[in-house]
Amino acid sequence: MKKNIFLTSRRERYKAGLLLLLLLLCTTSRPSFAALQVNSCSLAASGAGGETPFVIKALPVTLTNGFVLGSMNFSVVTTFTKTGTTVDYLYLGGWSMLAAGTVMPVSTGVPGVRMSVSVSDALFGGYEWGNTEKATQPLFVPGTKITIANRVTVQLIVTDASIYQGGVIHWLSVARGFALVSGNAQVWSTKSVATGGSRCGDLLAFNIGATDIVLPPPTVATCDLGATDIVVALDPVDTSSLQTQGDRVGGQAFSIPLGSCAKDAKPYITFTDSSNKANRTNILSLSPSSTATGVGLVLEKSDGNLVTFGAENASVSASNVGQFLIGSSTAAGGSMPLNLTARYIRAEGVLKSGNVKADAIFTVAYP
Repeated sequence: MKKNIFLTSRRERYKAGLLLLLLLLCTTSRPSFAALQVNSCSLAASGAGGETPFVIKALPVTLTNGFVLGSMNFSVVTTFTKTGTTVDYLYLGGWSMLAAGTVMPVSTGVPGVRMSVSVSDALFGGYEWGNTEKATQPLFVPGTKITIANRVTVQLIVTDASIYQGGVIHWLSVARGFALVSGNAQVWSTKSVATGGSRCGDLLAFNIGATDIVLPPPTVATCDLGATDIVVALDPVDTSSLQTQGDRVGGQAFSIPLGSCAKDAKPYITFTDSSNKANRTNILSLSPSSTATGVGLVLEKSDGNLVTFGAENASVSASNVGQFLIGSSTAAGGSMPLNLTARYIRAEGVLKSGNVKADAIFTVAYP
């Protein structure tokens, strides 16, 4: 925001075993399934669906690690009937198919954001899939049947708020890389869905109808600017008090009013010389309507240091000449006025009495 001052101011047929693989495919058709009968187990799935589209939340002013940017849900029902005489252990979990069977999390391609997949059902309870986090159920008696109704939640979670800048998740690539897996011990020890060994399973296409997901940029914590134009009137001084270059006399205090600040707002400000925008000194040039010469104006901070004039910087950078931090808001709703004092200063040239007028622009920016 820019304001003039002075002053005036402007501003993501297997054999023997059990495997359920659900590939999340980004299409618009409904799910379809195929049943499979094998030597040691059989697997069928039905009732998948009930999916909800991704819903992206509005970002808070202060983004923190663990914030859930968006989520969606779907359901699937699986049935396992044990055959054979040896005990089987049913495992339920998930892994990435794009990374040689490695487990969650699957990369989203957006820095600072991961995809979380969790399941909730009567048999396995609720948990997020990870390297060691998978549920087991032993089956000893041939003919034992288990039917599991799973409600699966996919979430996009902030892992590093300091690098999060929003972006686009190309959902088709992410979804193809993720598999929901139900299988016996060999399936999980080999992290493979290839045919062979004691593995058995069923491949199911799961369609979530998702498109690329656009994540919003971070919300910037800001303050309200309480004035559009600020006029500072200095009392007259005698030229005899300005005999030596650099002498400062007179003084009129004023404030840049910043209020209703969001928590953690960090306003930076830059002052620009309206009459000479290339000015990078700390002396404000007089406007053409001034009749006095050999004098200028300075802006003095509360610590006594002078403001250096710079460009109209709408962004924050260490390379911005003259830009400085006003402060940091510790609570929402507070005010953070910038208190300054305008003074006369003896400048170069012949000292001559007369009218003094100068204009500056101030620009407030946030990181």
